[in-house]
Amino acid sequence: MDIEGIRREIEGELFDNCLPFWLDNGLDREHGGMLTSLDRSGFVYATDKSIWFQGRAAYIFSRLCNVYGTRPEWLEAARSCLDFAQRHGFVHGTNRMLFSVTRSGQPLRLRRYHFSEQFFAMACAEYAVASGDMDYMRRAREMAMYAWDLASSRIADISGYPAKVDAGTRATLTLAEPLMLLTTFSTLLGLDDCNRDEYDTICTQMAEDIVHRHLHIENKFVYENVPLCGVLDESQPYGRLMNPGHVIEGSWILLDYARQANREDLAHAAILMFRYAYEAGWDAEYGGLFSFVDRLGYPPEPIEHDMKYWWPHCELLIASLKMALDGDESCREIFDGTWRYCRDHFIDGRHGEWFGYLRRDGSPVEPGPKGNMFKGPFHVPRALMMVERLLAGCESVPPVHEQG
Repeated sequence: MDIEGIRREIEGELFDNCLPFWLDNGLDREHGGMLTSLDRSGFVYATDKSIWFQGRAAYIFSRLCNVYGTRPEWLEAARSCLDFAQRHGFVHGTNRMLFSVTRSGQPLRLRRYHFSEQFFAMACAEYAVASGDMDYMRRAREMAMYAWDLASSRIADISGYPAKVDAGTRATLTLAEPLMLLTTFSTLLGLDDCNRDEYDTICTQMAEDIVHRHLHIENKFVYENVPLCGVLDESQPYGRLMNPGHVIEGSWILLDYARQANREDLAHAAILMFRYAYEAGWDAEYGGLFSFVDRLGYPPEPIEHDMKYWWPHCELLIASLKMALDGDESCREIFDGTWRYCRDHFIDGRHGEWFGYLRRDGSPVEPGPKGNMFKGPFHVPRALMMVERLLAGCESVPPVHEQG
């Protein structure tokens, strides 16, 4: 790799193309918060707001301040998103957060998932450090523990939504829940020294759930959905599914926690997760990472399984570089190839930011959005920021396994 050349490319992509796109087009200077339904040029084609993206955007702009130094426009954007979410993102009188609202903040949709709450907690923690206002750290803890209480059934969910799959027929665990909780609490673990022991206990439990329930070494596969009883059931597509992007994202988050906790077993498991997901998910014919794969090679249930989404490639950049800097030569090649793929297919040199959705052959869907309720300023700027700092040598990357 031409490390310095790639670092400069990524630095330019972050500061010249990605961040200005969202600050110029997405930041709502009338009602506050972030609009994410933007077309290729940045035109707002729908004005409803994603609440989880208020937290995601606030996290990114706060994190930028903590990594590169405070810029007023970043801190202002973070505060705008947090304020909007605090005013309009909650079910009245509770800590339960909505999924979407109108532009001015009228409630629209509540989902069964607890991800809005967790992204809001992560954003509050980063903003507390960026602004120096520790009231936000207390709010971060309150929201994170609320999400933990919901996920562990310590309290009832006021939404009243049943499980996605009837637990009486097929009690199922999904990778998304422990991975999101590990992400949230490992973030707080690094920012809130007052509650490290409690956060570490939760992180350990979530890391071990991922490794012992979802990672299957004998099948060289990481299952998105596993039975609560622990006995695999591959009779249905639901039970044979892998989301390679999810697994790769989980691999570097787990690896980071393994380093912090000095857990060689978790570090080894993270490397296996990465390997299995990349080997199963990389498209040898056209390049890029498939969205879903079936372990037995049958048609995956999601019809979009052979599309190439932006966010798995962001996660692949992060994970492969972390492992490459650990000395794994094959991961250096994976990183280099992934960056070339992103540069050739996802980056929009005309309008900035990245295309979100590609067909299998790498051509963008038309008309393609730069953002929607699920894509906004999160995966791309997070990946660019992390990769640029890793390449600049500003993160310590100690060895986690023996080489040779």
